[in-house]
Amino acid sequence: MKIININSLNYKTSIEKIQIGKTLYAKILTKDNGIGYLQLPNGQTLQAIIRNMSNIESNKFIKFYIENIEDNVLLLRPYNVIESNKNDYLDILNKLNIPKEIGKEIIETLVKFNIPANDFYISLIYQYINFFKSLKKLDNDKILSLIKKFTTENITHAEETYKNISNVLDKLREVNINHLCFLIENDLDISIDNVFNILAFIDDIDLNEVINSSEEKSKNKTVDFSSFISKINLESSSNCLEQLKSLVALKELLEKICLNYDIYYFNFYDNDNVLKNLLIQKKDKFKNNIDNNDSKFYLRISSEKFGDINIFIINNLQNLSIKFFVNKEYKDIFINNIDDLVNKLKIKGHKNTIIKITENNKRISIVDLNNFFIDNIVELDVKV
Repeated sequence: MKIININSLNYKTSIEKIQIGKTLYAKILTKDNGIGYLQLPNGQTLQAIIRNMSNIESNKFIKFYIENIEDNVLLLRPYNVIESNKNDYLDILNKLNIPKEIGKEIIETLVKFNIPANDFYISLIYQYINFFKSLKKLDNDKILSLIKKFTTENITHAEETYKNISNVLDKLREVNINHLCFLIENDLDISIDNVFNILAFIDDIDLNEVINSSEEKSKNKTVDFSSFISKINLESSSNCLEQLKSLVALKELLEKICLNYDIYYFNFYDNDNVLKNLLIQKKDKFKNNIDNNDSKFYLRISSEKFGDINIFIINNLQNLSIKFFVNKEYKDIFINNIDDLVNKLKIKGHKNTIIKITENNKRISIVDLNNFFIDNIVELDVKV
């Protein structure tokens, strides 16, 4: 039995742009006799008949598919609700001998990643997630012997390498169903090596340093990561930074990731200060060009003065939602400059801007970004 996914379509958050067959983000404010009263990200409200409404949490933004519009009332279907009734997915899980709670999460995550939620993928994810869970319960010696079977890293009992086991364990504790589905979506083998590589993708791969070490005339250029990776090889990296040599070994993995993401590195120079920038956007399978009225971006700005600043941007018909993750000691500085930023954005034509400043609490991985791009709208509570 197969659970059919809904194809990804761009959403709009203006009532004038709502069309049958499109998607939209909204949160349910109230429910009354089968009718849901919704609020869009830009504050507009509307009413709709919503399938499976009793299973949807109120006051939380989710993605809906627009099935029909009649007499100005929308017929909506939750985008990430399993496209089957409860008995159907329970039958699947019972047949596969998979517990209901973890099985439902696997199916919903497969649907979110547009991976067929069939017996093969459900069983595959269940098998691997159990493997990673079991690793977390083992002591270091047992972990070491198991890891040797699944990784090409030379981890031994030598003192300097044995210490790395704690770092390995920390990474394994991060692995969840989203990481496994990310590997499948990008046509990558499920292995500890690949898990480590995607967890470290943003932190450990830094072309800003490559740009910074280049000749003065090329320092201000933007580096297209996909183009850069396609050209790199052992010969071209032999006289470059050590980091470039490591990229050659990851070339196949990085090329596959670049099929689904636009990734750019660029630096900004102000006297002796350097702002190192990374911009990532997930590619739209239905459009070749970026839609300036409907887009999501991740931007990382690194500087000696403020450290790493992680920024999540949603641009929706010139309505901006921006969430800054900054180091704790600089949070008040950013909060005190919100008004100035909003005014500058108004001059640029962005009339409605929602901004939130919060603390960096964990490193950002490419899988975290994928969840943001796929279906997570940043729910912000500071509106100016």
